[in-house]
Amino acid sequence: MRDKDGNEQGLVLVCRDMTARVRDEKLLREGEQRANRALEELKTAQEGLIQSEKLSAIGEVVAGIAHELNNPLMAIEGFSELLASGDVPPKARERAERIVKQAQRASRIVHNLVSFARKREVQMGPVNLNELMGTILEIKTYDLRVSSIEIELGLATDLPEALGDATQLQSVLLNLINNAQDAMVGSGGQTLKLTTERRDDMVRVSVVDDGPGIRPDHLMKVFDPFFTTKEVGRGTGLGLNICHGIVGQHGGRIWVESVYGNGATFHVEIPVAPVDGSEGPGDVPTDTSDGRAKGRLLVIDDEERIRELAAGALGGMGYEVDTASGARKALALLENGNYDLLLVDIRMPDMDGIEFYQTLTSVAPSFAARVVFFTGDTAGPRTQSFLASSGRPYLSKPVGLEQLRSIVAQEITASARGRERM
Repeated sequence: MRDKDGNEQGLVLVCRDMTARVRDEKLLREGEQRANRALEELKTAQEGLIQSEKLSAIGEVVAGIAHELNNPLMAIEGFSELLASGDVPPKARERAERIVKQAQRASRIVHNLVSFARKREVQMGPVNLNELMGTILEIKTYDLRVSSIEIELGLATDLPEALGDATQLQSVLLNLINNAQDAMVGSGGQTLKLTTERRDDMVRVSVVDDGPGIRPDHLMKVFDPFFTTKEVGRGTGLGLNICHGIVGQHGGRIWVESVYGNGATFHVEIPVAPVDGSEGPGDVPTDTSDGRAKGRLLVIDDEERIRELAAGALGGMGYEVDTASGARKALALLENGNYDLLLVDIRMPDMDGIEFYQTLTSVAPSFAARVVFFTGDTAGPRTQSFLASSGRPYLSKPVGLEQLRSIVAQEITASARGRERM
């Protein structure tokens, strides 16, 4: 009996031991799985941190580059506009207008890089996407024809206006057309179809190519930053990511449809603009009792060409324009003169536009209420915060002459009305 009992007890112990081992092995496997998942999450977080640091570094570099490029671009665009509007031969005027368009294109590229690196507020307004497409085709038709690509248009005649930033939306569509062209060249693609239509409360633009299409394993990656299928030196992998960010800021959506080997279709949808009969900035009348604008202006910028451009463009409208190469020189001029409007650059050596404005609010608040800022650094956190808190109007460099003239007329009129009420 004892042997039997002993054998039974030994068997029970062996079973318990095996059960414990199975349990322990199961717990070990579960622990390994949790550890592997934690490791993967750690790797993902680490990659995200590295990516965030990369983008932050890019943001700093881009902001600096943008500021350095915006002043010369503004000068190129502005002087070309003045030349095109002057008494010049038709051929020279045509060439000057081409320079203006290319300078505007370069400006949009800079603005979009800044938008990618540091999100900025969009300047919303009604946008006619059919007209926007026409502007783009003025730039691209020759290039597409040289690439043996035929354009088919299917633009809705009753298309409502979209609510958006025209410059940013133009850059999105131009990027999609450029990508379609790159895909078709060398692959036998011959037709690029561009369509617009209304879909409920959205305006849809579709860019359809008959190129090679997109591989299934690439479809989910096309909007990822730094992802590109182009050869080294031809693609940065930022274009579609920038487009995705811009469309998202507009409350819209962008997506792609493609069957590999049968082309690709990119769709962009932007909300329809509400019908609003309110006056826009360009509707504000100027003081033109004798047909010419009235007012005395002070332009403050450390770039000589910007001062020269603003003085020429605004002086030609009848304004009396003085200039100052820095904030301290401007303060000296303000001691001895009265100005209806001050156009102030923000990034200047010695004393920048922010410090200048803060000084005015303390010692000459009436002048502080007449400031309009213009700067190439609207994406910088300090500048963004300041512009929001100051409540003063501002222009992002490079500034088109019509935009400059419009805001000056608007603010001069508003200032005059304010003084009349006092």
